[in-house]
Order: sequence, then C-alpha cells, then structure tokens
Amino acid sequence: MLRRTLSLISASFIGLAAFSQPGAPDNGFAGDGTVVFGNGDDYLFSSDLFVRPNGNIVIIGSRVELEPTVQNMAFSEFDTDGILVDQGFFGAPGREHFSKAAALQADGKFILAGYSFPTGDDTDASIELMRIDATGALDETFGDNGVVLTDVPNGSEGAFDVSILPNGKIIVAGSFFDGGTSELVLAQYLANGALDAAGFGSDGLAFSTLGTFTDVDQLVVTASGNVLVSGMTFTDTDAPYIMGFLPNGNINTAFGDQGLVIANTEAGYAYSTSIALEATGTVLLGVNTDPYEIHRFTSTGQPGTGLGTSGSMVSGDFIDPDQVIRVLAQPDGRILVGYTTNDALWQVERRLANGQADGTFQSFTSPNGPVYFSSLALQPDGKVLVGGDGSVNLVRAFAVTRLLNELTVGLTDLDLDPSTTLVYPNPLTDEARFTFTVAQPAAISLLLTDVQGRIVRTFTSNSTLQAGDHTQVLDLRGLASGAYQVVLMQGDMRTAVQVVKD
Repeated sequence: MLRRTLSLISASFIGLAAFSQPGAPDNGFAGDGTVVFGNGDDYLFSSDLFVRPNGNIVIIGSRVELEPTVQNMAFSEFDTDGILVDQGFFGAPGREHFSKAAALQADGKFILAGYSFPTGDDTDASIELMRIDATGALDETFGDNGVVLTDVPNGSEGAFDVSILPNGKIIVAGSFFDGGTSELVLAQYLANGALDAAGFGSDGLAFSTLGTFTDVDQLVVTASGNVLVSGMTFTDTDAPYIMGFLPNGNINTAFGDQGLVIANTEAGYAYSTSIALEATGTVLLGVNTDPYEIHRFTSTGQPGTGLGTSGSMVSGDFIDPDQVIRVLAQPDGRILVGYTTNDALWQVERRLANGQADGTFQSFTSPNGPVYFSSLALQPDGKVLVGGDGSVNLVRAFAVTRLLNELTVGLTDLDLDPSTTLVYPNPLTDEARFTFTVAQPAAISLLLTDVQGRIVRTFTSNSTLQAGDHTQVLDLRGLASGAYQVVLMQGDMRTAVQVVKD
C-alpha cells in the first residue's frame, strides 16, 4: 500500500473512483452515453478522436458532400456533457481531402493528417496536414495558410497516423505507391510545417520496402524517441508487421530482426493492425484476423511473454474484416480492444494483462446498426471513449460513446485523501521533485504521460523500493509546454496527478 505526498510539484488530484459498472454507457454523456452528429445530407466518415485538457472530445474524419461531390477534412467537438460546441470542414476546391488521424499539440492546436488528390485523379495523392487553432480555424502560421502538402516525385502517397514529439516536431506514417509496389514512408516536420530536412531521414523523409505491397496502420513513439510502425506486408501471405526506426529516421537494426518484426498469426493472414505501448515498455500488436489476435513483444522486438501460453492470444470474437481493430494499453496493465462485429456493430472489450477476458468489465455492443468503429481513447479520469460512424436519416454521421471504466481498485487502496489540495509552484519548469512514501517494500513505476495517456517519459520502471520516503527527480527538459500527468504505479494500482509544464 502507498501513502503519497508531493513536494515541489504544482498539481491537483485526478479522481480515481471505482465505478460499479465498468463498460456500461456513461449516461452523464448525451443522456444515454452516445452522441451522433450529422445533418442527414452529407456523409461523415470518422477515423480518430482525442480529448482536450478541458475534457472536450474531438472526433475527426472526412465529410462527403453530394451534388457535386466534394470531400473535405472534418472535425466535431463536444463538451463533457456531449453537446456540440464546434465543428469545421476544410479543403481547397479542386482537390479531394481525406483525414485519417489527429494529434493534439501541447498548446491546444491539433493536426489533421491524411492525403488529398486533384479531383478525378486519385493516382496523384499527396500527404496532407492541416493545423487547427484554438478557435477551430486553420492556423495560418502553419505551412501555407494552415495546410502542408508533401508530394514525393513519381508516386502517390498518404499519411495514416500522426504524433507530436516532445520537442514539438510532427511525425507521420504512411504509404508511398509508385504504380507497381508500395512502401512505408515516414515524414517528419518542424513545428511550422516545414519538412525536417536536416534532422530526419533524407530531406525529412524515410522509406522502408517490406514487400510487394505494404499497408500502414498506426505508429507509436517510445520514451527513448524511437518510432514503431504497424501494418501489413503482402508477400506470399498477408503478414502483420512492426517496423522500428531511430529518432533520425534510420531503421533501428537493434529492434526485431534488423528492424522488422513479423507476427505469425494462427490464421496465416491479417486484415488490419493496431499498436500500443504498455507502461512496462513492452509492445502490443492487435491483429484483425477474424477473429482477432493480440501479440506482445519486448521493447527490443523479441517475442514477449504473459499473453496466453506465451506472448500471444486469439479471441473467439469474429469481426468485420473490412474494418479496423484498435488496442489500447491502460496504465494499470489491462488491455482495451475495439472493433466492428460481423453484424456491423461496435464492440469494446477489456482483457487482463495475460489476455484473459476481464470479467469485471461489461463488454459493450452498440445497440443499433449499421455503425462502424474507428477509434479508442482514455479520458484522464479513466472513462473510455469510442469513436465511429452512426446514422442520421440513413446517412453516415460521426458518433462517440463514453463508457464507464476504472483504472485502479480505488482511492482507499492507495491510501489517498481525495479532498487533499496540493499548492506548490505552478507551472513546472525544467525539473521537479516527486516525493512519496512506501508503507512496505514494493515495486514502483513512475511515468509521465501526455493528456491522451501516451507515455512521454519513464523515470523508473518496476523498481523495488524499501519502506519509507522516496524522492524522484523529474527531468522535464525538452518537453513542450502544456498539460501532462505524473503517474505512480504499484502493480495494478495507479494514481495520477495532472501537471503543467511552462
């Protein structure tokens, strides 16, 4: 058990209440846990969502207007009650625009990443980024009036995932297609939208050929700054992969087999993948093989342990092979899985760290169809956000469901007083000290995450400490200004404090 005090950290407690029905819809959100947005005329296709520091939820994707057909990048923002507070649709005339992923910056602006091509010519696609400012408009300080197009000669390319690095740079993962083969492409940008020509790959781009045809699904950035990309490579079979890159864009030959991990599925094929980092530094790869599988690898890309009888598990749930799978590693070690069923319904499950079904979590199935799942996220209070498509007048629309969830066994197990107020210098600068008391010898992990729960620093991992007071120096140098969480973990217990970096 932990008794915890903080010194020299400006923070307030995040509530860690244990909910009675984890997995059930949160009726405090939109009345029944789900909000659907659309006008019944234009088609909205979702692809990602994230949570702002104020709790607002932003879902992004693409809008298709009919007669004449125009496709734009789109977002809708809802407050904590599920009320629409903002929306935006972006795209230059004469081009078709597809938004595939989003990333929130520390200053509250966010990046939409995807691709666009001239109307009528989908063989000439370019990576496209847009940055949206706090007012919901294009940020004119980014690229060309808020838009960045990256065109690689002699091919067609697009971005499928995006992340903001601690130094404020932007990295995207996508595919480059030259008419005969496709390959993985990474592009890194400075904060102003210019390619990071001097610091990454060749003129800001890095490529890797994995097979005749390569799909790219997701990327994650490790605490050391390395980049891992998941997808599928189509050679003799449709094989799921993870590719490792160094922060400079070179292939990380120390990861897997010279930078590459191929997951051997029981089915021998895959449709889509999802990648997530666990608090311990291990890597999860979710694979839609209909049914789905989850594979665990070490931080160096070697087969992991603790899932099923080894390092992987197969579910009994058959899912729509045309839709995505998403896995999300909770800080307490449990694993969330989202997908679309064969009946075109959302399904969200939670599994224990060993892959077994978590009987304390009420698996959620959306009540009406057809709806298509696209994304998962955690709020700072642990509730689960599910993004996808719903229907308004039989026309595709954005939809978000919020589910009850608990990340820990409760405040009492951590011996914390939820009414405690911490008043210390605020905001933090380049260094802080975190002081806590261990009541008995225990293995402790101390992490720093961004507001979306992604690990940005690991200060100590599963270190055995003796009973007594302990102080950990938190090195915050190089982090962009904004909101973060200091996360203290002991086994499956967790507490988090939100802090602000100046």
